[in-house]
Amino acid sequence: MHILMALLSALAHSCGSVSLRTYQTKYQVSLADLRLYQCARALLTGIGNLILAGFCLRLDSTGLALALCYGLDLTLTSILTARCYTCGPMSVTSVITNACVVMPIALGCLVYGETITPTRILGFVFLTGCFLLSAINPGEKKKKDTQPIWYLLVFLAFFCNGMGAVLLNIYGRVAGSGERNSFLAIGYLVSGLLFLPGHFKAAKENSPVDPKQFLKPMVALLVVVGSMGGFIGNGLLMSLNLSMPASVLYPLVNGGIAVIVAIISCIVFKEKLTLQRFFTILLGLAAIVTLNL
Repeated sequence: MHILMALLSALAHSCGSVSLRTYQTKYQVSLADLRLYQCARALLTGIGNLILAGFCLRLDSTGLALALCYGLDLTLTSILTARCYTCGPMSVTSVITNACVVMPIALGCLVYGETITPTRILGFVFLTGCFLLSAINPGEKKKKDTQPIWYLLVFLAFFCNGMGAVLLNIYGRVAGSGERNSFLAIGYLVSGLLFLPGHFKAAKENSPVDPKQFLKPMVALLVVVGSMGGFIGNGLLMSLNLSMPASVLYPLVNGGIAVIVAIISCIVFKEKLTLQRFFTILLGLAAIVTLNL
């Protein structure tokens, strides 16, 4: 049952990534539109968790501070990931950003005295190889579908996604599974509100925006599907943190996301899976698995 829940978490997170890319390719007219979409899905996720919390947010000062930081981190991660999708391969972006499990593992080893095992060292080697292989430029053909800025953005997305995992890990150690809906509600509501200044700034700079597009059934559906990652995905992940070994949970969830998104990016978004990208994805998946053994 736990394995099924972990796979469902991976599927929910993948739906979030795919809905974002679908909106970008089919419905986004301007940056203002994108920020409004990101705002809507974050607020919907926050409202869903608020309902599950019984409209009563019960967090102590430490939990509140962590939730506020998590909201800021969610905003930065979403902005960076969306930008990565427009200037580089979605499949490789997904693998690298999901290899961020190295950060909570490093936190456990450096701060909480967890053991640095040989398999974790091997995982670091695989992760380094994944980064290096993604940075190799085989020629002009690569330049056309991977802009130079992607290398910086994907590293920043990896770092921010990892910081989100670190904040969830710290909150889990401090509060266990208690009040996780309150934590997620505050985090996502804060994130939704943080997208609004970017929306208004882009709209003010004569960036065309059409709020009525969110009344279209397909766009509304993308917002709902996009919120599944935070509502179902993170909800299940935080619930499983205390009942499932990390060595099984994170390879299933993060590895599952990477595989699902890589497959969809090739089939739906017609992204070419070159030999280099294949081995980059393979190294990334190997890193995700071995880091958690």
